[in-house]
Amino acid sequence: MKKTLITAAFLALTLTALPVLASAAEEAPLPPAVEEAAPSEESGESAPLEEATPTAAPEEPADPTPEPEPEPTSEPDPGPSLVPGLEQEEHRVYLRGSGDLVRPEGLLTRGEAACMIYSLLEYEPEATGSAGFSDVQPDAWYGPQVLALAEMGALRGYEDGCFRPGGGITRSEFVVILSRFFPAIPDAPDQFTDVGEGCWARQELNAAGLRGWVKGYSDGSFRPDNGIARAEAVAILNRVLGRTPDQALLDRDGKVLLFLDLPLNHWAYYELMEAALDHSHLEPATWAGYTVPAAAHEPGYHLIDGELYQVDGLGHWVRNQEDGLLYFGDDGKYTTGDALLDRRLSAIARTYTVEGDSLWENFHRLHLYVTTHYGYRGGSYLEEGQTGWEEEMALEMTGSGRGNCYRFAALETMLARKMGFQAWGVSGEIDTGSGFVPHGWTEIDIDGRKYFCDVEIQYVQPDWDLFMKTYGQVYDCRYRVKGVLRR
Repeated sequence: MKKTLITAAFLALTLTALPVLASAAEEAPLPPAVEEAAPSEESGESAPLEEATPTAAPEEPADPTPEPEPEPTSEPDPGPSLVPGLEQEEHRVYLRGSGDLVRPEGLLTRGEAACMIYSLLEYEPEATGSAGFSDVQPDAWYGPQVLALAEMGALRGYEDGCFRPGGGITRSEFVVILSRFFPAIPDAPDQFTDVGEGCWARQELNAAGLRGWVKGYSDGSFRPDNGIARAEAVAILNRVLGRTPDQALLDRDGKVLLFLDLPLNHWAYYELMEAALDHSHLEPATWAGYTVPAAAHEPGYHLIDGELYQVDGLGHWVRNQEDGLLYFGDDGKYTTGDALLDRRLSAIARTYTVEGDSLWENFHRLHLYVTTHYGYRGGSYLEEGQTGWEEEMALEMTGSGRGNCYRFAALETMLARKMGFQAWGVSGEIDTGSGFVPHGWTEIDIDGRKYFCDVEIQYVQPDWDLFMKTYGQVYDCRYRVKGVLRR
């Protein structure tokens, strides 16, 4: 593949051709491929995803509604192509996400765009210190990239001397910057219904449409002033670079769960894999192989936004796999097998747990939640030793909000599994001082040691602590199954 003048174009991220007017938006930077950095205390800017990716519908995403930057008042001067150009021979990774998330539908910022484009340069330009912006510090997560691109002439900033790295970049700005890496097509015919004589980026947008970089919406419009989503930007970048994902290989391998917020059926799934997976290519759309990077999370269970996931010993997210009493589905989430119960348990976990706290602490919160948010109502009894009733009765309990001991135990059991515990319901008998009566409770195995929880008795006796106890710790009640005491 040729390394066309694409070189400087990427750096031209700030719509360099835009005039420097207070009302005109300068060329915003392209999406960055930077690792998410902590926000700068001085700038107060939020760090972007490691490699920010655009989001949107395949070629024309669902119409985003960000506030557009001010439109320039005159068509920018195309100027010469920038050097260094964009790397086209090597399929370099330029998207890494942050914390195993990629925010595919999030709108790209100017700082992110600058970092992404900089990561795709053929080589690192030598810094001269000749450029600067009032709101860009050299030690900011986007600082070196923005300043380097500005020195190349790719970025200009605003009339007041600022760059606004946290501001969004529009669809037209993004395309104009990329266009600077290629020869201009001055007489390209109009490609979109809303890009005509009055559009400052008419020449670049029409050329991009002619080159196949962008296609517009079904109504024939381009919506140049809309913000650009990460997935959307990645798709455009891949086309500009002549990169095509090997969809057949990914499908044959069952796809890769790399980002937890990127559904496997997302319109830009393959495009994001092209940008995020280290791979060698033989020709467009044909990879020789690829490597799946380790997750940012450590091996073990993780509660993320109310969902339980598991990372295996190799550092990859578990999919379509059993782990004792737990099952992780195609999307990597723990599932009970019942979609309605899954939604209800996730809603409870999302509301009453604290992400980042231990699963034990969060399960304790859920234990107390059940004792205070559900009420008692008589119901059917189970045979002693009966198994396999937890899911059905938990569904009943979450639907009605009331139930007997078995339904209390069923809900607690399913919430324990939601927190990554090997838990099951027990149907037996309890003696609290007046003789044995039928009863249901929860047992949990942790590394071969058995614990029990009795949320219904604690509901009746709020002063009792019956969370994660061993049978020898509790003297106020005895438990047995088919005449055999639990010890």
